[in-house]
Amino acid sequence: MSYTIQKWDNNTTEIVYKLYAFDSDFIIQKEVLVGNLLESTYYNSNESIETIAAAWTARASKTYDYKLKKNLVDNRFNLNFLAFEDSYSCSLVDAARKGVNIKVEDFPLLWIEGNAGNGYYDTYKGNTFEISGSGCVYGGSAADYAAVVDLLIRNDTDITTVFTYKLLQKFVSLNILFINNTSIDFVDVTGNNLLTNINISNTLIESINLLNNTELLIFRASDCLVTSYDFSNNSKITYLDLQRSLILNIDISNLTDLNDFLGFGMPNITSFDASDLTNLSVCNTGGANLLTSVNFTNCTSLSDLNLRNTAITSIDLSTVTALIILNLSATAISALSITNNTALTILSITNSNSITSIDISNNTLLTNVDFRAGFTEAANDDILDKLNGFGLSNGVVKMRGTLSTEGTAYRTALQGKGWTVLIG
Repeated sequence: MSYTIQKWDNNTTEIVYKLYAFDSDFIIQKEVLVGNLLESTYYNSNESIETIAAAWTARASKTYDYKLKKNLVDNRFNLNFLAFEDSYSCSLVDAARKGVNIKVEDFPLLWIEGNAGNGYYDTYKGNTFEISGSGCVYGGSAADYAAVVDLLIRNDTDITTVFTYKLLQKFVSLNILFINNTSIDFVDVTGNNLLTNINISNTLIESINLLNNTELLIFRASDCLVTSYDFSNNSKITYLDLQRSLILNIDISNLTDLNDFLGFGMPNITSFDASDLTNLSVCNTGGANLLTSVNFTNCTSLSDLNLRNTAITSIDLSTVTALIILNLSATAISALSITNNTALTILSITNSNSITSIDISNNTLLTNVDFRAGFTEAANDDILDKLNGFGLSNGVVKMRGTLSTEGTAYRTALQGKGWTVLIG
């Protein structure tokens, strides 16, 4: 428990000393009136052992260390500088003044975690905020900032705060930064080289420099205004989400650890090269309706590939031997070889009217196929014959066109194995 003794100095009424005494320690506060302002200084005794009475008696004649003990602030005052009320100068290095506009970049931790843990960003969404009242409040020390590993300021489109270098570099241990679904239009993460997870999706950000973020594993930037990225120093990225982004082209050749690429609905991209990304498992560039060229050579781990609603006319899948799911619906594909894709179980090329046949002889695991394309009657018969011959049960096949008498018999046989066969 603390108590306060206040006594005016005998020599002048312009100086006041206050004593904050604890069970085993004390702090002396010296206030000096300079004009209309009070300047406060805090001292601990130089002496290794000194009684409170001796220190109090000698306060004006002895020299004391200018040292405000951080552990006393932490343990005795619960991180609140109201105990050292300094309503005018707020001279403490970690103190913020009440009743005035405070720059977020000066006290971002107070903006995020102040107000009894609720933060002030819910009310103050710009670059300044205000704490009502008078006096000072604790704004966070270097140790407090270092303890923060994630910042989650998201899902509020009224937030427009500029995330400057000065603001973010205080968080020296930051691993995760989520500012998605906001109206933030600028972020500088060049001072946060420990970041592993960044989400700037659905913001107004037009550019971001990731060159210093060499530990980055996950990057989400869907529905963004960014038109180019430099991933040359981000070889550890495993998950990349650029869905509906405005990028004109993309170079991911350096992302050798990449497992998942989500690029659905990118309206401006015309080519996509993922060759030799041997760890790539999932790739979705569907909906990129200007995309005409793709390269998946040696993507030996790729199991799920979605290219629907693109403008591609051909694709080489001969080295994509782990492929399980393939969607080429609504493309301009005119021929397709899946001979080496023996793990395929789901295949869709619906509304791809340029293709008239396909050989599924080696695809004995197929259980879900959508071939509502431009297939001939003979091609439809052959597909049903092959599926029936594989001997699998409870699959689904959708086709368009006609069947011969033999094809009708194959359909009946499949239905007897529990398959759903839709011709229309």
